[in-house]
Amino acid sequence: MDVWIWLFLIVAIFVIGREFWLLIWLPAKARFFNERGGRQQAQKILEQRLSAFSLLGERSKIADRILLALLYLMDRRYNEAIEQCQKLLAQRLKPSVKAEVRRIFANCLEAIGKVKEADAERRKAEECLVSAPSDFAKLMTEGKMLEQEGRIAEAYDALKRALGFLPKRDKIRRPVCLLQLATLAFRLGRANETVQLAEEAITLQPELNLLRHAHRIAALGYSSLGDLERQEEHLNRSLAISMALQNGEKIAEDLVGLAAVWWKRGEFVKAMEACEQAAQMSLKVRRQARLVQAEILKLWGRYDEAIDLLKQASRAEPLPFVSLERLHQAFISLIIAGIEAERGHADEAMRLWKG
Repeated sequence: MDVWIWLFLIVAIFVIGREFWLLIWLPAKARFFNERGGRQQAQKILEQRLSAFSLLGERSKIADRILLALLYLMDRRYNEAIEQCQKLLAQRLKPSVKAEVRRIFANCLEAIGKVKEADAERRKAEECLVSAPSDFAKLMTEGKMLEQEGRIAEAYDALKRALGFLPKRDKIRRPVCLLQLATLAFRLGRANETVQLAEEAITLQPELNLLRHAHRIAALGYSSLGDLERQEEHLNRSLAISMALQNGEKIAEDLVGLAAVWWKRGEFVKAMEACEQAAQMSLKVRRQARLVQAEILKLWGRYDEAIDLLKQASRAEPLPFVSLERLHQAFISLIIAGIEAERGHADEAMRLWKG
């Protein structure tokens, strides 16, 4: 009898340990790598997690499958992201979760040129929200969808209502909601509110990735207020976190942010050097770096070099969201048009503005 009890205990410990490894340890490891710029490593870990059998079934994999779909989307692996979305939609999901999955699905379809199918998915996502209870998850998804449609004020109102569902000491969901609100406030031209929301997120001391994001948004707000000292302070804190995470891409982003401060102060050489360092560290950040360098070259009257850098920026790694990439390309064209107008090439400037 004792032997059977011991055998049962060994099997039970093995089963419980394996479920812990699948449900807790592997997802935590994936988040660890993702926060430090190891997106491909995070994807492999989540793929391992999702392909393994679990006693708790497919429903226990929903959150990890959504994360994997988002990581695929960020890496422009649209077909793989679509596959994950289809697997999710084959299950019974809460209406708010289904709406979020359809939103991701729509972004992937749009990215591969299936615009009509993407629009249909967005309509289905909206229908899901109609039947969803008015809670945090519903309002967050609604806010994201409204933002994508360019309805920024309505998106802000939805997220403001979502925030009301969260306790003041929530260090996981509340900082996320506060920072999305701060971003929308910035887009609405509410600099003081941007700073206030970002500073509130910072006081919650969330995990490092969110804390860094909060410092960067606070820096944006202070930039709009013309407070370069506070902007630089928050960017330096962001840089310290990026270095602690040993994330080269994030370090490059922070260097470009600091370069923009130094450019405004007239410390042009220092700004140019920081941008060049950032451009060498990350292909993704190279576009931002070249934009700042081009502005400095324009101030120096070196128009041809400025335009060359802007053209380099337009050829840089595209953003995963098609609508945002179009906006970036239009923005770059407008800057080039401005330079052409400044140096007296009115016809070329007009062609670019019309384009």
